[in-house]
Amino acid sequence: MKAYKSLGYFLLTILVFFMTGIGLSREMVRGNHDTRLGRAYSLLESSRDIVSLQKIWLEQDNENVSLLGRWPNGSCLSVCSGESLLYIGNGGALDIIDVSDPTHPVRKGQCVLPSLVISVFKKGNYVYIANDFAGLRIVDISNPEAPQEVGFFDTENYAQDVFVEGNYAYVADYDSGLIVIDVSDPTSPQKVGALDTDGNSKGVFVEGNYLYLADGSQGLRIIDISDPTAPTELNLQRTGNAFDVMVKDNYAYVGDIWNGLVIVDVSNPNYLVKVGSYNPGSYGYGVQVVDSLVYLAGSWTGLHIVNVSNPSAPTEIGFYDTEGWARNVVVRDNNAYVADWEGGLRILDVTDQQPPTEIGVYDTGNIASGCFVTGNLMYVTDGWNGLYIVDISDPAHPSTFGRYDTPYFAMGVFVSGNYAYVVDADSGLFIFDISDPSAAHIVSSMKTQRSARQVFISGNYAYVSEDEGEVYIIDISDPENPTEVSRFGYSVMGVYVQGDYAYLANSVMGFTVFNVSDPYNPQKVSSIVIPGPVEAVDVSGTYAYVACSYSGFRIIDISNPAAPVEVAYLDNLGRTRHVSISGDFAYVAENRAGLRIVDISDPTQPKDVGYYDTGEFAVHVFTVDRLAYVSDFEDGVYILRNEATTGIESERLSTLPKSLKLEQNYPNPFNPITNITYQLPTNGKVRLTIYSLSGEEIRTLVNVDQPAGTYQVTWDGCNQSGRPVSSGMYFYRLETQDDARIRKMLLLR
Repeated sequence: MKAYKSLGYFLLTILVFFMTGIGLSREMVRGNHDTRLGRAYSLLESSRDIVSLQKIWLEQDNENVSLLGRWPNGSCLSVCSGESLLYIGNGGALDIIDVSDPTHPVRKGQCVLPSLVISVFKKGNYVYIANDFAGLRIVDISNPEAPQEVGFFDTENYAQDVFVEGNYAYVADYDSGLIVIDVSDPTSPQKVGALDTDGNSKGVFVEGNYLYLADGSQGLRIIDISDPTAPTELNLQRTGNAFDVMVKDNYAYVGDIWNGLVIVDVSNPNYLVKVGSYNPGSYGYGVQVVDSLVYLAGSWTGLHIVNVSNPSAPTEIGFYDTEGWARNVVVRDNNAYVADWEGGLRILDVTDQQPPTEIGVYDTGNIASGCFVTGNLMYVTDGWNGLYIVDISDPAHPSTFGRYDTPYFAMGVFVSGNYAYVVDADSGLFIFDISDPSAAHIVSSMKTQRSARQVFISGNYAYVSEDEGEVYIIDISDPENPTEVSRFGYSVMGVYVQGDYAYLANSVMGFTVFNVSDPYNPQKVSSIVIPGPVEAVDVSGTYAYVACSYSGFRIIDISNPAAPVEVAYLDNLGRTRHVSISGDFAYVAENRAGLRIVDISDPTQPKDVGYYDTGEFAVHVFTVDRLAYVSDFEDGVYILRNEATTGIESERLSTLPKSLKLEQNYPNPFNPITNITYQLPTNGKVRLTIYSLSGEEIRTLVNVDQPAGTYQVTWDGCNQSGRPVSSGMYFYRLETQDDARIRKMLLLR
């Protein structure tokens, strides 16, 4: 596992996230400069209104796709202590860990959840989880070996922390502030109160009738919850960028991103006084107070132990530089258990405080950035954690076969024969001998000049694309002695080779074709400018299928490679990251919008036929027949099955719709008239509405009862008053009593 503590590693990490196209963290996008490297988010989330509309789309049920299994491993962001067990976040799963022997932690059970496990709180036989995009989840842990989710409440925004007191769960819900949920019946939680704030709520602590809210850039808020249905703010203390809070003996100890540890006298809730602070030289995240000591998770500088017997003069008495980024900590029986992001769970002996010593480690995953499947094995590149080999003979229960380190940040993998070819960001190409998957090992490597991004194998050659750089052609006829043959292209994001031609995803030119019949002398033969950047390309027959970050999914006729012609495109749902073709379907990774399935039986008329809302950010997809393996960033890998039919197959089926469908408008872009088609599976009330990007309702086109069937309506580009609206992107939403659909369209006057 790789530590990246120095400023140089910090900057290189930022570069990696830009290179992967994930972008900055949600906090940075929203104007809060907490970079939190493990929580990188798409730049498409550029406004609160756009995000709220995206969430409408993502709240839909999945269509024509079934979930077969999850390999949920990801970053460890949270840890909670029970009587004899630990409850930790492992990407998209809750892991229950037996630490009776701290030197050998053992997993007793696991519960897979819809999104990233951000925070965990245990009370009685239940664990309450702040599950990011999926809100509050409640898990029954009465049998630790078989934990079961029994209830959930989908909060308005992104659940970041939870504290349970009495019959109420108090959730820090980022942009939505504080949400109060009645959990007296864990199987049916109900929202009973809320308090919107001006910050981005990240941490919550309750003592008596007061709630202490770490509200990001706004600081620490004190809220009266004597009536949980009507929480009332009493006071606000600016701290910098509050992330977590714990209260003990009239003092609030705030983990603050900018200022480390901030101590506030809260003896009088109406008159707050900042009395002291301690800056570890890094971000301050989680805090745990034990007697007169504060244990501070200090991101890249690890765990810090601070004596606060005099709160006005806190003094560090010990620290331990953990392997990853310390994000949260609990202390029990002289041991500190640190949720260490890509470093997993680190167990430290803090008996003597100076200095703590590491005595145990429990590995979790990191960032699933790519995968390749052959037979019953799945090869996953997992960021800082290198290469995982996973047994998927039972897709419902994938099991990790082995983990193999790479020097830096594993980005992508291609398997050919007995070798796995792994590109590792700053380190280039690494070739693993996988003839015995239980003992895979590196046999050779080749450094690239810039960060390596993707790899494709064709015959005896590996084509390695740098991040917005060149493509390396490497002779791998002897995998233990690879030899560089040539380089070609520029500003390349991805490459696919078929026959004598290499098809490049290019961040500047868009789509470029090279003749590589002579690998020693590749020759450019054509290019098409596409609004980009273009991130990935796949080829099937005489068509190339291209993933363009902000201009969607595009189809190019390459029957004549010297004169490629774009024949169709679909606008993006999220940020179009990757594409894989299998049969008559294109499987498109759409970042926050999950997996999209497109019928390409007629490549000139692609049609959306299915989607699956993954828990985080779909950045890569690999397909085998109708199975799609989706790399979902810190949420691991989803194994999905396509249940859709193509247009050709549909002609043999009943014409009565089986589910609610909203088609892409046509034409799109349009000026000034466009047609919208939708299908209703049952009779009932129907509403079709146009919205602006800011969420403003522009026009209601349909608001009547309709029988099941297929309908088409026309929009003339005017608002409810009949006035023409301006050029730009608009949303249209179809809503029935039981379901809803939403799409985007572009008006160009």
